[in-house]
Formats: sequence, C-alpha cells, structure tokens
Amino acid sequence: MAKRYNTFGTTADVGVESWGDSLPEAFEAQAEGMFDVMAELPGVRPVEDFKIGAEGTDDETLLVAFLNELLFLFDARGVLLREFEVVEIGGGKLKAVARGEKIDTLRHVIKTPVKAVTYHMLKVEKTPEGYKTRVVYDI
Repeated sequence: MAKRYNTFGTTADVGVESWGDSLPEAFEAQAEGMFDVMAELPGVRPVEDFKIGAEGTDDETLLVAFLNELLFLFDARGVLLREFEVVEIGGGKLKAVARGEKIDTLRHVIKTPVKAVTYHMLKVEKTPEGYKTRVVYDI
C-alpha cells in the first residue's frame, strides 16, 4: 500500500500530515506516520494484536487520544507498531487494532522517540478528496 503521510519539521518538534479516503484511513495513516518517526518500520513484524480504545469530544481530541494510547504501548510495554485498523469510529469513540511486536534492540532501529502528542497546529479536516490530519509531536 502506498504511504499516506508525510513528515515535516518544526523548530524543535516533528509533524506528520496524513490523508485517506475516509476518517479511519486518515487516522490509521497518522498512526503509521508517528511510528515511522520513531523506528524503521520495515523491520517491525505485525505478529501481535493490540486492542485500542479512545474517546474525544471532537475529531481532533479523538485523534490525540488514539495516538496517546498507541504511544503508551510504546512507552509502557516496549512495543513497536506497524499496522493500524480503525474498526469503529463515531460518537466521539474509536476502537482499533494495532499490530506489531516487542522491541528487539538486535533487530529494530529506533530513530527518534516521540515524547508527546501535542495540540499545536492540530487539524482534522474533510476535503473533496477525503480526510486530512496534521499532528505535531514533541520529540
């Protein structure tokens, strides 16, 4: 599948813009972009499933909550994620499955760990082509 995100630099952070035909696709691409900032994704095997739940008051806060749940898996459980599937979204709630594996320092290349998902320049928008998101990460 073609990459559906681009990274951009800011003064001390890194940003990811993502897109998709649907809101779930744009969220999935943003999650992939966040993990691409953190590690070399081709070396990550999608061998374990992780169920994700998130809530927000609007699309922007829902996206941040989703990404924070994924970042928690990286920080607390030492997991790198490579594949993301939003299985349900609506009413300020999201359910997803992320696939990846425990970090193996002999195989995985860690690039730039993300410290936090920020609200700076945060955007989720409907476009004629589908949906776009923009998130800046504190690194």
